Amino acid sequence: MSNDNETFYMKMFTIETNESWLKETEGYHQFVRTKLEGAISKFAYGSYSMQIIKQCWGFLEGLDLRTLSYVVIFLKKYNLIDVYIDKNYDVNCVSGQELTPEIIWDAYKKELAYVNEKTDKITKPSIFERLNGFETIEERQAHIKELSQNYQESLRETQYENAYNKFIMDRENGLYRILEHALIDFDFRGFVLTYNNWHISYSFIKEFCDKYGIEVNMIERNDKINKDLLVNITTIEDIRYLFQCFFGELQKIEHYSKRQDQLWEENKSFVSNNKEWLEKRKGR
Repeated sequence: MSNDNETFYMKMFTIETNESWLKETEGYHQFVRTKLEGAISKFAYGSYSMQIIKQCWGFLEGLDLRTLSYVVIFLKKYNLIDVYIDKNYDVNCVSGQELTPEIIWDAYKKELAYVNEKTDKITKPSIFERLNGFETIEERQAHIKELSQNYQESLRETQYENAYNKFIMDRENGLYRILEHALIDFDFRGFVLTYNNWHISYSFIKEFCDKYGIEVNMIERNDKINKDLLVNITTIEDIRYLFQCFFGELQKIEHYSKRQDQLWEENKSFVSNNKEWLEKRKGR
């Protein structure tokens, strides 16, 4: 392994073993607003997916640790290119979809819009500053009621997100079990998800499918069972992609739900269990 590759490995090792490097901080938001466009222009061109991935690899190798972490956050967030240390302990780059420059630039536009909207919310005045603009008690009470309603809506969104994450992470009663049963029943006439509508919300399935460009149609609804057809899942390759999407979603949720001390314990366990291999690697 060359010195450049070893340096790239150590940067990615630092990023993967310390969750703070993959958090969306104000520094990341500033990077999106001012530098992400220039970064994308370095690799988001070409006529086929592997060419784009190869160009991205070459670009990432030359980045400093902080900039590398920002670009990795963006690439992972939109399921563009997954940069990770594989089971052979080498840095690897893969994509869960057929990449085009248009797909990457569309993701950039979405992220820029998201960051700008988030900044607008942060710069709004505090509740006390806003209340100073009202002259009567009635006006202030009406405004407090409005703020309370907004809080309740935000709370509902948080509860929904937690329920969706549980749906992805629950291997016994969540999405994995539904996909597993659909695979067993698959006969090339249609990949059909069957589930108990008292326990599973269709909105969770729709959200997952929308994230990864999978078209889903309702085909049956009754008192106990729902059935949905995944329209563009028709071949074994499509099914393989579907499960890659699931494990990618699971990996993102599990990573961001772990505390820094948990990741550090995992790192120590890895070093302890692979001590001989690591010593050999140092001697290369």
